[in-house]
Amino acid sequence: MTVEQLSVGDRVQVGITKVVHGGHFLAHFAGKTIFVRGALDGEKVEIEITSKRKKVYFAQTVSVHESSPHRVNPPCASSFACGGCDFQYIDVPYQLSLKTQVLRESLQKFSGLSEDRVSQLVAGGVRPIPNARPNGSNWRQRSRFVWNEGWHMRRHASHELVGASDCTIITQDMRAALLETGAPPVGEYAVVEGENGVFLGNLDNHLSGPSLIVHTAFDTHWSIPPQVFWQADPQVVFEIADFIDQTIVINPGEQWWDLFGGAGVFTAYLSQHIGQSGRVTSVDADPMAAHAARTALGDRGNVRLIHSDTEEFLDQASRGAQPDLQGAILDPPRAGVGESVTRKLMSFEPTSIIYIACDPVALSRDLKTLCEKYRVVDLRAWDAFPMSHHFETVAILKQDLS
Repeated sequence: MTVEQLSVGDRVQVGITKVVHGGHFLAHFAGKTIFVRGALDGEKVEIEITSKRKKVYFAQTVSVHESSPHRVNPPCASSFACGGCDFQYIDVPYQLSLKTQVLRESLQKFSGLSEDRVSQLVAGGVRPIPNARPNGSNWRQRSRFVWNEGWHMRRHASHELVGASDCTIITQDMRAALLETGAPPVGEYAVVEGENGVFLGNLDNHLSGPSLIVHTAFDTHWSIPPQVFWQADPQVVFEIADFIDQTIVINPGEQWWDLFGGAGVFTAYLSQHIGQSGRVTSVDADPMAAHAARTALGDRGNVRLIHSDTEEFLDQASRGAQPDLQGAILDPPRAGVGESVTRKLMSFEPTSIIYIACDPVALSRDLKTLCEKYRVVDLRAWDAFPMSHHFETVAILKQDLS
């Protein structure tokens, strides 16, 4: 086969070199770059080409000829096909090692930080959530399933359904809710666990459980619709808060912004620290999240809640008096903040910036812009999504006055 003939559906044998961003592993064939799912570094595998994007081919592992010692039998029989758990075939300690490699390489390639500084920041590696199950199971408290003569998830990058009634990463109470439900109308359903039980349903059919989900954090009580975002493993919120407390001091009387603030969980955290003489402004564009924040925090005298796109808020703020801004928390969606919003925030010169990221490449690209005026004082990452390639990273930056 010549390289010109390589096309979707072809099968070839390759050696796998390393992990790369997105849950893929790197291979080369006839001078072409291939991103492979379902493989491990050091393995020799047969792959099937599934797609091509620009100059990169994407492929799925078909069979393993030389196996890595870190390959295990996945606890869920559907994991190889299901799009939710792309690392279940890898032993849990090595999953952490792979995620640490991705974090280090992302920072080295995109952040502009020196190799020595990246090594210092990533020295602790991606760490497990304390008290999490060592086998990476039963942690997820938010998910979606499709009912079609049984419970299914979707195949990776496809609308095709894969049977998943015995999903191993959702909590046991969520699994019980699925198994106890009869035969609802065909469709996609959310299953969400809170302190008051498990909701199962969609906008048209409330199948079981409470209609509002209860969460408590930082002396604040939320009772929110299941559609409002909350961390799939809520414990990571408290890990982030502890890390912030260990790294910087937030004083009474300070003014902070919580951008992409969602339902306001970190607004509540900041509210505790700044006291009644301070002010935290929470900004989010999603109307349901903004309403949830207002319901939970609207009566606090030191909190201001803004329903707005973050960039529009910054544009509006730039037309007023320059605030004495001590800090800002950024908790953007997976795509990151972006250069335009980052530069507009930097123009307000907050003393500290806390960046919460679920994508290390997006974080690294935004850090490159931020580090024109700020320095990364510390960084920490957690395995908030075991059995998948995802993880959560927090970078804390201070103004560079050198």
